[in-house]
Amino acid sequence: MTKPMFPTAEPSRSLPDVTDDLGELFTALPEVGDSFVTSTGEVTLGRVYLTLVQQTSPDRQSLVTAGFRPAVIDASLTILERRRFLEVNADGSITLAPPDTALRDHALRLERQAATTMSMTREVSRLFYTARSGEAVAGDSRMRLLYTVDEVHSATAELVGSTSNELMTLRAPTLRVFGLSTQSRESQATASRNADGKVLKMRTVYDLRLLQVAEAMDILETLRPIEGQRFSSQLPFSLVVGDERCAVIDASFPGRQGPLGLYLESPALAEPARWLAESFWDAALPVTRTYQRIELDEKESRILVLLSSGISDSAIARQMDLSQRTVERRIKALMDRLGAQSRFQMGLLARERGWL
Repeated sequence: MTKPMFPTAEPSRSLPDVTDDLGELFTALPEVGDSFVTSTGEVTLGRVYLTLVQQTSPDRQSLVTAGFRPAVIDASLTILERRRFLEVNADGSITLAPPDTALRDHALRLERQAATTMSMTREVSRLFYTARSGEAVAGDSRMRLLYTVDEVHSATAELVGSTSNELMTLRAPTLRVFGLSTQSRESQATASRNADGKVLKMRTVYDLRLLQVAEAMDILETLRPIEGQRFSSQLPFSLVVGDERCAVIDASFPGRQGPLGLYLESPALAEPARWLAESFWDAALPVTRTYQRIELDEKESRILVLLSSGISDSAIARQMDLSQRTVERRIKALMDRLGAQSRFQMGLLARERGWL
């Protein structure tokens, strides 16, 4: 079997974010519990990885022999594969990426994410404590707490209506953003018009978790002519900034209690929010726009785009309204056409061919 060609990274180029969306694992493997979102989970992942590194011919059975529970093995292999530490082959064998490459790439990703988080700490903290100062909010009509999704939506509509030139937007999986995904394509395509009917320039960073929404790629395709689009992972909130005069922070995540958002209406308050949006934009990844219709049909193109975003076969199947078996068959056909021995190699060859 040809050895997979694992992607390598250099500090001078950007690295893709690899998200660990464990919602499906919690559903499928309830016995694993929440440990995989804590330091305990990282320790478990490290133990599994070190066990594999010490094996001459690592496979799933070697982990069973080492005493790991089947559910933990399945969850750990899924995460390690998403993080590009390894490739699980069809015959059950496991091909490890060279540790110096895999660990360096992962460290660089974490370093970039940490730098982004640290860079925004001061301004987010200021907004946080200002929003919780009863006197400041009550005594300053330029800042308003929002307690319902409808209030967040209304404040955003007010902001868009008063904007003259450009909107900067972060879209995390909040209740308001989920509501937007159910609107008609016509409504979504006209959402960037101000009160005078002017089409505003628009740039949006989408949280990768939103790819789980039905028809997400179709929605992105609809909005593509009117906005610049990029992907990021684990956005802390949704945000809309109009010019540099006003902003709406949307934290209406499912299950959240208390205020769900904050409306800022002054350059002094909106400027740091704009700076945050620009920072996320600079750190985000462009949405792939290259579709080779001659060599690929629409479904094959979408499968490649979704695979490159790091989501699972089952999530792709739901996204495209196909069976998982059909998705797997199409992926196998793409690998055969490219002469790839693994999905890692398929991604590299697809980019070289201009399919991604």
